[in-house]
Amino acid sequence: MALFLAENDVRQVLTATMALEAVESAHRDLALGQAQDTPRARTRLPQTVLHILQGALPAQGVIGYKAYTTNRSGNRFLVHLFDAASGSLLAVIEADYLGMIRTGAASGVAARWLARPDASVAGVFGAGWQAEGHVLGICAAMPLELVKVFSRNAEKLRAFCERLSRMTGVAVAPAASAEDTVRGSDLVGAVTTALAEAGDLLPLLEKGRLHARQLVELGDIITGRRAGRTAADQITVFESQGMAIQDLAVAVRVVAAARERGLGVELPLQ
Repeated sequence: MALFLAENDVRQVLTATMALEAVESAHRDLALGQAQDTPRARTRLPQTVLHILQGALPAQGVIGYKAYTTNRSGNRFLVHLFDAASGSLLAVIEADYLGMIRTGAASGVAARWLARPDASVAGVFGAGWQAEGHVLGICAAMPLELVKVFSRNAEKLRAFCERLSRMTGVAVAPAASAEDTVRGSDLVGAVTTALAEAGDLLPLLEKGRLHARQLVELGDIITGRRAGRTAADQITVFESQGMAIQDLAVAVRVVAAARERGLGVELPLQ
């Protein structure tokens, strides 16, 4: 029977290290032609927007989608995971925490493959929900010594840094300014959208200053098809969108871990 996992179930089993391995596997599968990912679709109403990301990881045995709504009252996320061979429902997972961790994991995987091996200082803008996943992801991926965080809310920033320092074992400290966040940092976090939604890239593409053929998929670097960083003085940029296959890869591992621990509720669905 299908398994339902609530947010608390996911929190009990999902780690940044698990998410790093999952996200990296998804990008590797995509580069090898063993995955399908469909760009995000949206249905908009004046009060509520429905977002759907769908894809498949046949090499990992699953197909599925994440659906979430955004509304002034809050956001609600669900991953639906199906068996790729039979089409049967495997799990329905509340996915707010899952999405936050996998978003940070994407940055962590990119840092692992694109940053200098001796990178030790990171700068992060923001002290909110997504910033937590970002710090967890890069700290799990790299041997960092310091993460500088900048936010306009000093009280929120101080609490964030104290909490993330405890969670990661890395010194996470408030930055005095935006310039201080960047200056001396080997990594600077930036999470944007996919090629069809990349607001910072589209003007360059439209004006011909950048061409799609110049962009390299992360999976092509992971599989060795394309070179990533080739010199210490190079600057690399990773555009992170959020992809269905990332959610599915994390969900597969979360469901397996939850079943091992007897978590979740069986659903009367096939």
